[in-house]
Amino acid sequence: MTIYPLQTTRDDNGSFLITCPTLPELTTFAETAADVERIAALAIAEAIAARLQAGERVPCPQPASMLPKAT
Repeated sequence: MTIYPLQTTRDDNGSFLITCPTLPELTTFAETAADVERIAALAIAEAIAARLQAGERVPCPQPASMLPKAT
């Protein structure tokens, strides 16, 4: 499985800020932890589409096995 790694940070209002180091233009938020994956997937698709439209390089996702394990 390959993925675009996400970073989620809890905002002071309880929502989750979502960013992606591989796609630095991706910044979005989710109201609940349950929504993070769904909203992140939509944001990744949009970031990739924007890069394709602009003729920019689309970075490859990383193998999940190469990402650091959550502690």
